[in-house]
Amino acid sequence: MSEIDLKRFFLEQVPLFATFPADQVEEIVIKSRLATFEGNEAMLETGDEGRLFGVLISGHAEISTADNTGTRTVIAQLEAGDVFGVMALLTGEKVAADVIAGNRCFVLMVPQEVFNSHILINPKAVAYLSRQLAERTRAISAGQLAVDGRYSPKTAKTETSDLLSLNTRQPGKVVALNVGISQIHFGIYDTEESGADIHGIIDNADRQHARITVTVGPRSETLEHAPFKLSDLFKVMTEATALLGPAFAFHPEDVVAIGHRVVHGGNKFSSSAVINPAVIADIEELAVFAPLHNPANVAGIRVAQKHFPNVPQVAVFDTAFHQTLAPYAYLYGLPYDLYKQHGIRRYGFHGTSHRYVSLKAAEVLQRPLGELEIVSCHLGIGASLCAIDHGRSVDTSMGMTPTDGLIMPSRSGSIDPAVMIHLLEQHHMTPEQLSALINTESGLKGISGISNDIAEIEAAAAEGHHRALLAHKAFCYQVRKNIGAYAAAMGGIDVLAFTGDIGESSATVRSLACQGLGYMGIRLDEDKNRSLGKFESHAVISADDSPVRIIVVANDDERLVAWETLRAIERNTLLLEARAEETPAIPVEISAHHAHLSQADVEALFGPGHQLTPMHELSQPGQYACEEQVHLVGPKGRIAKVRVLGPTRKETQVEIAMTEQFKLGVQPPIRQSGDLAGTPGITLEGPYGSTTIERGVICAQRHIHMSPEDAMRFRVRDNYVVRVRVEGERELIFGDVVVRVNPAFRLAMHIDTDEGNAGNIRTGMLGYIEEIQSRA
Repeated sequence: MSEIDLKRFFLEQVPLFATFPADQVEEIVIKSRLATFEGNEAMLETGDEGRLFGVLISGHAEISTADNTGTRTVIAQLEAGDVFGVMALLTGEKVAADVIAGNRCFVLMVPQEVFNSHILINPKAVAYLSRQLAERTRAISAGQLAVDGRYSPKTAKTETSDLLSLNTRQPGKVVALNVGISQIHFGIYDTEESGADIHGIIDNADRQHARITVTVGPRSETLEHAPFKLSDLFKVMTEATALLGPAFAFHPEDVVAIGHRVVHGGNKFSSSAVINPAVIADIEELAVFAPLHNPANVAGIRVAQKHFPNVPQVAVFDTAFHQTLAPYAYLYGLPYDLYKQHGIRRYGFHGTSHRYVSLKAAEVLQRPLGELEIVSCHLGIGASLCAIDHGRSVDTSMGMTPTDGLIMPSRSGSIDPAVMIHLLEQHHMTPEQLSALINTESGLKGISGISNDIAEIEAAAAEGHHRALLAHKAFCYQVRKNIGAYAAAMGGIDVLAFTGDIGESSATVRSLACQGLGYMGIRLDEDKNRSLGKFESHAVISADDSPVRIIVVANDDERLVAWETLRAIERNTLLLEARAEETPAIPVEISAHHAHLSQADVEALFGPGHQLTPMHELSQPGQYACEEQVHLVGPKGRIAKVRVLGPTRKETQVEIAMTEQFKLGVQPPIRQSGDLAGTPGITLEGPYGSTTIERGVICAQRHIHMSPEDAMRFRVRDNYVVRVRVEGERELIFGDVVVRVNPAFRLAMHIDTDEGNAGNIRTGMLGYIEEIQSRA
């Protein structure tokens, strides 16, 4: 945007400046700072000093608050011309809500002194800002956050004590499943919170027998079982829990919900999802990033669905918690096309564990999660660190796959994506071979040559084994380095948390991880650390005068899976209820092959001076089917009597179904109408003559026409990509549907004949937007 365009924007599109003279607006701009924020980047955060006032120039953002579970309540949606930072500057209090960019945002950041000297002197501007303050104060109050940002510890205790409560109106059991490569973890939880939570581990690493351990409270029982098929999982769970006594036996008829931990959700899932065929298909498609884990997860889902066909089931994704990373945090230093075309980026893992740790940290400190800066260290079978800023993951040490990230003690190891690409391409390795190599020859075992077990490594190091000592130092160095890096990334740290088998059991790892970090306010109490034995939910090991609270959290991934499961089912139920009451429906239209002609091609095909003859109107205003038809001639064949649509266009465009490309012998890309660069050409024949176009053949990307009013009703914008559910005999969910907004459009979703035939869909059936896939 040029300087002239910027000045015109402020004068014409920013309501705040409507009554300001041009020279005064120009002076405000000169004395302020222009800033760019990427999607998911925080522009202002809860607890910040109110020193800046923002004017959104382009992009969209939201003002939101986080409750003690990390769930965000949107206070206001911001578009170009809107302002933020009003409350803190007018009240003198700290910022009471986060302002987070939805996509790339261009912002004018006005310093407090300029705000006071140039804006507050205008009475109409003050009136406008006062209205903004009143509206957002009401919205925040409705979200149950104190307007002035102050916090009551008494209230916090009440709220945080039940953070992970599984109480529901429906008595029964919630089962959490984590079906892995060689182990199956499960949890069985009572929705009446009887305290009889059961944890189980089925270890199938030994092919001669399966070792099953079940635990309830302090009691633990172990069973050695003959190898069994996954289809017998619930039968084996019943046998194992019976060892705990009749009161704890697993009865399938008591199950009211099942949650499945799924390793990779890519960028398709930013939260847990109630499982349906489309969700399973997405998980299978994402197996390219987790070729060992996702298929195992899906196998567990299918077994559970077979045994419990009428019980709601939910996928809880390891990667979902990290979908709040900004692009500068998730992109690698690799060619950008690898990200755009192949999805190579940082996704992060152990999301269920890191989120659980963040909730526990808020509970321990009796402070809102929305104002804490936390570094969570999950050190176990796999290891990763996560920077959690105001309840949002803003960085994490694991990357694109479950085998990419921090040095891992077992089953996976640190590997750079560029190295992965080299191994895959130059050494002709399959993803499965690469995963197998990493699983067996990396991490602590890879360096030490001894084991991946931290206790064995520490014992060998104590006896002077050089490589064991080196492996231990390398691991602790990576942890300590990332703690410092994440404190810097967040601009501070309130809590340092350890969890996972190593994080909970190794005092030496915790000590070395904190070594030398006193200058950051991280002061470990070595006596508390060394004397820490078994503990229940958490333990505090920081010194009494440590500005940063250091805690150890007992890992309970399965409980968080169960909690997320109940929340996802509740969200889905509310969604269905809302849909039943009043869900905006989109009429679906099947679009057969057709041609849009330029006037020059009309005359070449139908004769000089010929004008198209309207036959009947189409759903879109001003568009019509014509009496004229043409024949399409390709290298391999022809399609006769293709309808021409009017009016004429600047350039001829031919739209065919995907299956028709084989008949013609052309390979058109899937494109939006009008996007013809790089498309193939074809010959058209008419009654007068023929014409050959050099480009213009496409398979139309499925899309929805909307007016701006429709877009507001559906809460979407131009070029959003959405999923649409179409009801019928074979209900289908179509992904990658582009929203096209124009005042001249009438509401309709267009799919081609192939897509219509796949679902036995007919023109006039209705579609419903299920979710927004991406925001352009």
